[in-house]
Amino acid sequence: MVAFKKKKKISPVALMCEIGIMAAVGFVLDELAGAMFKGVFVNGGSIGIAMVAIILMCYRRGPLAGFVVGLIMGLFDLMTGPYMIAASPIKVFFQVGLDYVFAYPAVALGGIFKKAFDKAETKNKKTLFLIYGVIVGSVAKLACHYLAGVLFWADPSGFAWNLTSMNPYLYCFVYNVAFMGPSAVLSGVFAVILLQKAPQLFLLGSNLKAAETKKLSRVEYLGITLFGIGAILLFAFFLTGYIRSFSYEDYGEWGSELGFDSDMMVGWIMAFFLFVFCCICILQGQKGKYKKGFFMRGLVFIGTVVIIYGLARYTRCLVKGSDPSSYYPWIGGGMLLSLFGVNYLLLK
Repeated sequence: MVAFKKKKKISPVALMCEIGIMAAVGFVLDELAGAMFKGVFVNGGSIGIAMVAIILMCYRRGPLAGFVVGLIMGLFDLMTGPYMIAASPIKVFFQVGLDYVFAYPAVALGGIFKKAFDKAETKNKKTLFLIYGVIVGSVAKLACHYLAGVLFWADPSGFAWNLTSMNPYLYCFVYNVAFMGPSAVLSGVFAVILLQKAPQLFLLGSNLKAAETKKLSRVEYLGITLFGIGAILLFAFFLTGYIRSFSYEDYGEWGSELGFDSDMMVGWIMAFFLFVFCCICILQGQKGKYKKGFFMRGLVFIGTVVIIYGLARYTRCLVKGSDPSSYYPWIGGGMLLSLFGVNYLLLK
């Protein structure tokens, strides 16, 4: 059985990397769920396991780190194109906050059981506290969606599934439970499986066996620098496309809708993450603290995230009956990054 220990010192760089990784994974899982349930929940929402990214960070680094992961995921959701109630600035603030910003960070409330989880001496007790965390986090997220529903979306003419005659308060509860209930169960099951099969994910890096460190060779410096330059060029390309994709629709008293190209957004976020990762590797190399294979493992991770995102969007296109060919470069590019990293690691 793997021993669980508390970390005495937290590396800011490691913490930022973990937060970025978990937020990216959570966002991609959210996009995948949205693609699979497009058209089922016409008023928004989907069944998925994106909450696991927040719960895992809560139990690994604490509720505050989990909150930041959830906040980034919520901001990503907001940046893909929010629908806003235009009656008043205050109404817009609370509606957008509940719908897009606060829902995922609320999941971090499940981290209140971290101390009990750390002190538990058996896996069964740890599993119990982990399940408690998933339940509390799911209820908190449900509360955000429910409040947004009763405050801003309680117009019976827009109710889904021909439930126009249902009491608005009851409808908002039924509708949100319809996707939050299964999501909580799936997230709980997946989190428990991770704890049972990969308990090291709940360990902090400093508690694991220290890896051999070294300075980078000239070839490694050159390779990482070229990747960094490529990441900057991709960042500029995707960010420009993202800004140019801005759209705005005014529906008068019914609200307004802001839109951006979510593909461009994911593109510049991944490019920026790759650039920062390259900078971290170079700095570690200069200090003689570079861990063998660290950069290649990062490429595998980034490539995998890109592949999953491409497959999620590809699936959404198939569901909507639109042309999915624009996502072939995403899937292909992700595979190239992953295969490059895997091939290097296997040869070494």
